[in-house]
Amino acid sequence: MNSMRASLSLEADVNPSHSMQPENQRCDDWIEQFQRLQANQQPPIANINTQLSSIFVGEMKLPYSINHREYENSYVCSIYNAMIEYAGGEIHLIQSRWQRTLLKMLLPVAGLFLKRMKINQTIGLNNWLLSTIPVNNRLDIRALETAKNHLLVTRPNHSLSIRCLNAYETPDLLQHLKDANWLLIPTRQVYLFPKESNWWKRNNVKNDQRLLRKTAFKLKSTAFVREDFGRIAELYRQLYIDKHSIHNPQFSAEYLWQLHHLKIVQFYAFEDEHAKMVAVLGIFELYDIITTPILGYDTDLPQSYGLYRILIAQLMKITHEKHQTLNLSSGAAHFKKQRGGEGFIEYSAYYVEHLSWWRRSAHKVLAKLLQTFAPAIFHSNQI
Repeated sequence: MNSMRASLSLEADVNPSHSMQPENQRCDDWIEQFQRLQANQQPPIANINTQLSSIFVGEMKLPYSINHREYENSYVCSIYNAMIEYAGGEIHLIQSRWQRTLLKMLLPVAGLFLKRMKINQTIGLNNWLLSTIPVNNRLDIRALETAKNHLLVTRPNHSLSIRCLNAYETPDLLQHLKDANWLLIPTRQVYLFPKESNWWKRNNVKNDQRLLRKTAFKLKSTAFVREDFGRIAELYRQLYIDKHSIHNPQFSAEYLWQLHHLKIVQFYAFEDEHAKMVAVLGIFELYDIITTPILGYDTDLPQSYGLYRILIAQLMKITHEKHQTLNLSSGAAHFKKQRGGEGFIEYSAYYVEHLSWWRRSAHKVLAKLLQTFAPAIFHSNQI
């Protein structure tokens, strides 16, 4: 733990004049709290084992994760998990029987291949350990090159990676990375609601807004106390973990409280007539992009209450009022497209030019295979 703190201090000293800027300070505060919980044997995220530090890229301080193997980690810092464990749990969504059969046969072999190439031995730049993370399209490319070289001197056997890139949010950065010999690996299809489009006028969106106005549940957006976050963690678990996948980040109540306290995530909740929380929404916002890494509701209540629709309606209302772009992540494709969501392939970029011939070649083969086949599978199955 002392080594992690030393690493954080070392990176901050690279450009100390910027360390107190609000966004940079928020990054430092988040890492400090994450490390404090780890040191006190209170895992912030039950299925994530990683080291965190930060580095300046130009004026901006970015967090980064350091991993070695940790194949059991959530996909937010384990691409092995994303491609093998999480993907295996999603095979039932594939409509084509032959594609399902083929993937079931290939995944065990692919898992061995990914372990052999040490896919998880990577430094994850800009990794806030959330399902969807906005990336700054205007990153200073020369500063990024300097940061890359600094990180790889300290970890010469690690690749460098950046998650959550797509052609709408980061078109310039994608091209710059490609020109600088980064590999672009397609990982999933996400659904965006661009601020320039007219999704707000969609009939389904209007219907959702009517439901939001008429609901008997009371909106709570302030006055959260620490005790609320046990219930928030439970509502998130019911939806994201129990209903969807154990490979989603498993947040502790204390960690969610810290995300609120540090203003990393802004929370909204709906309560019934007894002031019992029945649904919750957490917004993470960077670079005029809104994402919602925390979403949950009481799945024991009747579907007729429309709790998911109410949460999404509140999210869209906030997005519209702020005139920003909403990245609603992957999944529930039909629901999102009905409301104006536009599908974009999301990429993880990997820099591997410094690695051994075998690992470098394996990463390039993986990138080529996925670039060839993954987008068509994503599109045809609306996943």
